[in-house]
Amino acid sequence: MQSSNKTPTQRLSGILTVSLCCLYIIFSTSNIDFINNLGPYNESRFFQITLLIFLAICAATLFRNNIHTVLNQLLGTIKNLFFLLLLIGILSSINADYPFLSMIETGQFTLLFIACLSIAAAYIAAPNECQKIILFSIIALVLIQSTSVLTAYTAAITSNNHWHPHDLFLGFSNIRFFNQLQSWTLPLIVLPFILYAQKHKGYCAGILLMSACWWLLLLISGSRGTMLAITIAMIASLTIYQKHAITWIKLQVIAAITGVALYTLLFYIVPLMLTTDISDTPITRLSSVNARFYLWERSWLFIQQNPLLGIGPMHYACDPQNFIAAHPHNSILQIAAEWGLPAAFITLFIFLYGLYFWIKRDNQSQTTEETTKSLNIRIALFASLIAGTTHSLFSGVIVMPVSQTMMVLIIGWMIGIHLSSHPQIKKSNITNTLFPGIVILSISLLVIGINQSPSPEKTIALHEPTTAQFIPRFWQQGKVCSSEHDHQKKRLNASLSLENHINH
Repeated sequence: MQSSNKTPTQRLSGILTVSLCCLYIIFSTSNIDFINNLGPYNESRFFQITLLIFLAICAATLFRNNIHTVLNQLLGTIKNLFFLLLLIGILSSINADYPFLSMIETGQFTLLFIACLSIAAAYIAAPNECQKIILFSIIALVLIQSTSVLTAYTAAITSNNHWHPHDLFLGFSNIRFFNQLQSWTLPLIVLPFILYAQKHKGYCAGILLMSACWWLLLLISGSRGTMLAITIAMIASLTIYQKHAITWIKLQVIAAITGVALYTLLFYIVPLMLTTDISDTPITRLSSVNARFYLWERSWLFIQQNPLLGIGPMHYACDPQNFIAAHPHNSILQIAAEWGLPAAFITLFIFLYGLYFWIKRDNQSQTTEETTKSLNIRIALFASLIAGTTHSLFSGVIVMPVSQTMMVLIIGWMIGIHLSSHPQIKKSNITNTLFPGIVILSISLLVIGINQSPSPEKTIALHEPTTAQFIPRFWQQGKVCSSEHDHQKKRLNASLSLENHINH
């Protein structure tokens, strides 16, 4: 590991970087209001923006040595493609109907990439510490959410009020945001058992119980997207890693079976004994597959109309004929429709290129008793990436703030592992010189875009009379373009009427 060559300051900065991301995820899902009247989603987005800007500034200043380690080891092709994506985002924003709105997402996506580099650099600087922080933060997340849901269940089952299982999830404005987080974390939940249970056997039952509870919460939420994603992740892991994935899959199956048993007990046997009726009616408009087909059809229409630069980042939310969702619930179609086909192909190439080298490295490794645990980490991370990307084809995984941050942790962790065994490469002065400029540019795009676009309170005020349910994108109410446009037209008409009155 390269961490042996790192100074205490570099190790400390790496630990701080990972800790801040993990704390953000835990507190954003804890059902605690830190800012009055902002709402859980807008509050989560506000703190995510703060975190991304802070990490970017630190990456360009205090932690620059850590970041330079990663930048110097990234292939020139990958760095050039990311520069090209940033250029496409800027050009698409300029060409869009609402440039400031597009600037928000262009700046945010660039900051997410910088955060990935920060996590990778953190792992290289302090691998063991960062790994433990992430894994035990996931355990803490599972413990908090399970306690919250089971407490709400106890209160509901003993009351005479009519309730729905989705009502038990209190820390999320939409239960599907919880499921997006689960798609990233379910593959990792058994890792503490594999890595640490042998030394601390007293923790074995506790970790397996936590894993079962995470599966229980998945069954309660009823997310078909996460179930499909984790199933495909298991099949892919078994196909690629074969016998080496057996231990990980076996533990997942044990946790899943235990989760099914708990679900049967809590939602069939106990209600039957208490003669309590539990509603099983879908409460979300996107429970129908037909709704997604409509969203995908709209995306395909925008791709045909604007194949090169797209309609502009975040401009799917500006579709005047669509009041179902502010994003197409498909990551590939979203990038293709909003950023253009070239950006979608570049993104796919980077993903497949990275996945190829991740698998290639594993196939070249000689599996020994010493490397078994390391291989299990790589299998779980591979499964997490497959589950997250699979779910992103049916949901807003790349849109929602907590899911985005978990994605940054997973991808950054994988980059850190991949680069940690590489020899140090001579410093690239050009890359290291350009990096602070990219940080300044991305922060500027984000801040200026937010400042020139409707605030969270204003988006709610603009849309509340016309829509019964919020349609989230960057803020909780994502459908802001038409309302802001109508608002501007009203002001223009009012000023013209006043001018005509004065002239007459």
